[in-house]
Formats: sequence, C-alpha cells, structure tokens
Amino acid sequence: MPLKDISKDLKTNYNSRIDNIVQDLYIPCFKNSSLYYRGTAYFRSSVLDLYKKEILNFCKKGGKIAILTSTEVMSEDAKNILQGYTLRDFEKTLGSMINDEETSYATQFICALIASNHLDVYVVKGPLYHDKVGFFEDENNDVVAFTGSGNETIPGVSTGRNFERYTVNWSERNDFPSYGLQWSEELRTAIEKGEYADAEILRFDKLSDYFMNKYDISSTIEDYQFEPRHKFNYFDYDKLSPNGPQKHQIRAFEGWNANERFALFEHATGTYKTASGLMCADDYLGLNNYVVISTPRIIISENWSRLIEKCFDKEINIIRCWGDNKNWHTNASDIVNSSQKCIFVFVNDSLWSDQGLDFLKILRKDFLLIADETHRWQDARSKDFMDQITPNARLALTAKLSEPELESEMVHILNFFASNQKSEVFTDYLDLGYAINEGFLRKYTYDLIVIEPIEIIESYSLSEIVSSIWKDYKSQKRNIAPSLAIERLETYNRVLAYTGPEIRDAVDMFEEMQLVWLRRNNMPGLFKKVTGQETPTQRAKTIKEFTLGLVRSLVAIKVLDEGVSLPISDVALMTISNESYRQWIQRRGRVLRKENVDDISEAKVVDFVLDLSKLELSISNAIKDKYHSEIQRIIEFSNLSKEGSQQSIDKLTICGWL
Repeated sequence: MPLKDISKDLKTNYNSRIDNIVQDLYIPCFKNSSLYYRGTAYFRSSVLDLYKKEILNFCKKGGKIAILTSTEVMSEDAKNILQGYTLRDFEKTLGSMINDEETSYATQFICALIASNHLDVYVVKGPLYHDKVGFFEDENNDVVAFTGSGNETIPGVSTGRNFERYTVNWSERNDFPSYGLQWSEELRTAIEKGEYADAEILRFDKLSDYFMNKYDISSTIEDYQFEPRHKFNYFDYDKLSPNGPQKHQIRAFEGWNANERFALFEHATGTYKTASGLMCADDYLGLNNYVVISTPRIIISENWSRLIEKCFDKEINIIRCWGDNKNWHTNASDIVNSSQKCIFVFVNDSLWSDQGLDFLKILRKDFLLIADETHRWQDARSKDFMDQITPNARLALTAKLSEPELESEMVHILNFFASNQKSEVFTDYLDLGYAINEGFLRKYTYDLIVIEPIEIIESYSLSEIVSSIWKDYKSQKRNIAPSLAIERLETYNRVLAYTGPEIRDAVDMFEEMQLVWLRRNNMPGLFKKVTGQETPTQRAKTIKEFTLGLVRSLVAIKVLDEGVSLPISDVALMTISNESYRQWIQRRGRVLRKENVDDISEAKVVDFVLDLSKLELSISNAIKDKYHSEIQRIIEFSNLSKEGSQQSIDKLTICGWL
C-alpha cells in the first residue's frame, strides 16, 4: 500500500496530549514507505522502542532511515548512541550500552541497522541543530512530511506526555509545494548534500569489523525478533506507560509466580508498584475470575479503580466496594453468580467489615488478594480478617513494611502475604537509592535548617522539659515555614509545603504564606492547599495547576502521603510530620517523582534539626533517646542527596546530636 492510500486517514494537525502520534502517524507511514528522514535537536535511542517492530519490518523490505541531530545536546546523555565526533568515540558509547543489561539487545539492533546500511546517523558539528522536521517517502516518490515542537524522544511523540504539536502535509494536498515539499527538501539537502548553516555534518554509516566481532553482533536484521517481554491477557500496559514493564517489575512478577503467587513487593515510591500489582492481577485473571484489591483510603482505591478502567479490557468488570456505593454488595454478588471476571476494589474498612467478610466467604479461596500500603495492616481487625479469609493467591505492596528495629511486629503480615503453602517466603526489595540511581526518581539536594530551643523552665521535671522543648521545636518549624516557602519562591518556581495532620494546620500555614507574600510583593500570590476536603476532580485540578506552575505554592497535609499522584515540585518543605521513619521515607519518595522519563530536573528537600549543643547534658541525652529516629532519618536523607552525608553529619555534630 503506497502513502497516498493512507492520506485519507491523516490529519493536518496533531496534539500529543490527545492524539496517538505513534499509532496514527508513525506506524502507518512506516508500513507504507521506503524512506524515513528525521531532523531533531534531541534524539533518544529509547524512542525506537515505541515502534521497533515496524522499523524491523520496514528495514526487511529494504527501507532506509537517516537521523540528523546535534552532538552538542547529546554529549552528556550516557545512553545515547550519538555521543562524540569520531567513529572511535561512537563505538565506545555503543559498547557501554551493550554492556548495560538494560539496553544491550536494543543497542545491538541499532548496530545491526547501521552495519546493514539501513540506518545512517548524521551529526551537526558546532552549532546546535534545532529544526524538528521529518518525512516519509514511498517508491512512487509520494511524501508525508511533518514539522512541529516534538523531538524524537518518548515524551516528544507519546500521548499524554509533553505538550507537543505536529503539523502534517502530504503530496496530494494542493498546498504541498509551499509546505511539505519545502520541509522535506531542506532536510534532504542537509542529509544528502551535507549543507546546513555552513556547519560540518559528520556521517556515521559504518562500524568497524573489530567492534562487530568484539560484541558478537549480527549484521543480519532477520536475526532480530521483538517479542513482548511480558504477555498480557487483559491489561494494556501501554495505556499506563509507553515504556512497558521495567526489568525490576518483571523480576518481581516472576518471583511472585514462582512462589505460588505469594509475595511482598517492598518497592520505593515512584517505581510503579501499582503497575506491578496490575501485572499480577492480569496474570491471575487469565485462568481465574476474581481479584480483590484493598487500600487504606478511598482516594487510593479510586486511583486504582480509574487505572483499571483505563487499562483493562471492558470484559473485566470492576466494582467499588465501600460505603459510598450503597449497592456494592448486591452488584458484587450478581457478578459472582453470573461467573463474570471482575476486580473488586475495597478500602480496608470495608474489607475488614462484617459485610466484606461475608462477601469474600462467597468467593471461598478462589481469588487474588492485593493489599496496597500493606504497612496499614497493623490493625486488630486485619488479624481477625487473616484468621478467617485465606485466598489462594496474595500480594502485598508497600514502600516500607515496618519501622526500623520493629520488624518482628509485622512478621504475621509478612507471612500471610508472602509465605506459600510450603512456608517459603518471597520478598522483592527495591530501595530509594536504587530508584534514584536508576532514574525512576529525581536527584535532590538537601538543606538542613537549625532551630534553637526555648529557654528551660527549671521547675519542670526532666520529662516535662523534654516535651516542652520538642513541642516548641515543632511550633517554630510551623512558624518559620511560610517565610521559608516565600524565600524559596524567589529562586524556585514551585514549593510544596507539608504541614501537620489536621486541616487547621494547612489553613493556618496557607493564610500566613499569603500574608508574608503580600508584605513583600504588590501582586497576589498563587497559593492553594490540599486537605482532603476537595473532590477528586478539584484535587486533580489543583495538582495539575501546581505542576504547570500556574499555582506557585501548595500546602498539603497527610492526604498526599499515600496513593496520590503528587505534583512535580522544585522544593519540598518537610515542616511537620509524626516521628514515623516510614512516613518520612514515603513523603520524600513522592516528592522526587518525575514528570516523564526524560525529566532531568532536580528537587530540593528542606528539613529541620533542633540544636542541642547549649542544653544540659541530661536534657540533650533525654531528647536524643526519645527522638533518635530523627538522626537516622537525617543521615539517610543526606546520604542519598547530591551532597552526600558529610555536611549533615558535621551539622549534627555541631548541634550535639553526634
């Protein structure tokens, strides 16, 4: 089929927020053309993963690809094949990618395309190449050309990622000579004649025999096959993320399956735990009918429900099983009586209730139970539940199951979810350091603010003095936070301030921030708060406005600690929290989430420490004994920051904690 046969399905304008550019433009054109030229300031080899099968078939029928880009913007990309100006540098970078298990096979495929003369890479040496154009051409010389704001990267061409626009023009249109022809000929001239702004254009169209032999790379593209890394029954992972399951998700899933479908995934926030859970749900539904998912709060259960509706076949029913849905028990029973496949989403309160127990007994043992935020199962009602309900498949999801040194308190929960019929326990761990190093989360800097204690009232007992000092310390954090937030807004665009657990805490900080802002500025500040009183729609709107920078500062209480898609912030003020190490870890992980896979921005975490250096030894020792978890947290936080732990250790030493 030539390109002219698909022109009726093309649009002149595409918007990446709502259009599927890969599915509607790239894939049809690859299937019906023999030449693809692309000029882009940024090229990421990972983008080929979105249409690698189409590229393979395109090349098998004799297709040719040429990419024109710039070394200046690529030289710091460790996983980019276009680094360097020489063939030696070019091969060195390819070699490092082949040695990386994550990119090895895909890189060998790229090498095969180059070696088999199907892919040429052209690099503008010197000035930045900034044009963003491309065209497909078939054997009849018909052309589909496009230009726009998107680069040849995953966020640039994926639906719902960056906000990119594409303008498309093709040979059959009357205005083609003025637009599409001009775009395509300018790019063709740069690639085929090496003419672009008087700059030197280097061509990489071959690899040395030594390199090909060293890495045992086949130059025969027929040797390459791209089967899905994971086959799904009903779950469309691409609707969740175009990158497909990650290596750690595959590892965890396979471990769960090998352990008779019993496991705990203790994975850092931001590493797609929900998606990993949905992979297990999909697998179980392949041969069974029912999956039960439970979370500690309605807002989290709603999030699971929306993802299931978005990513699963309509054949899979979904029932929201909590008090707001008064007929859930009747609807759920009807589904079971008709033997339809279904995912039942609970909140813990409804799961552990008499009504929840009665319903699950109808299922007998024939269901998969997924417990999100499983650390919240440290509840007397959960013990009664685990004594009565014994599903034949189980999965626990959490960022941290237990507090340090309190692991024994959670052993019964671990065994319930992760121990199979042979008492073999499977736990898959993925900590925050790994998540940052592997690029799942953003890097961050750590700013530790010192707070001086109040004067001591001598008539108080030691315990009263310690409590009074700590209470004042928390009050001082609350009092200085509004000014700190406004100061950070002078340098950063978006500041997220975590405050106390009560709605009043957020309201007070929000109002004080507005007053501080108005004292320093003539224009109104764009601040909002998230307290849990908002509707899901209102909350999503606020978070989106903050992420886009329309709202400059966001004050949040505990509602954002679990299961909520946090906004992308530049600064996070850890103003008030309880002394739970787990909660601190969770908050930080959520703050560090990326906007997209190519997000290279960094975050700043602002934390606080009490100065003990001027206190009497008995008082400082009492504070250290009671609040020693503070030091564990500060050292761990600073250790994973860009600065490392030494600065914080020095400050802790000066403040009398070490």
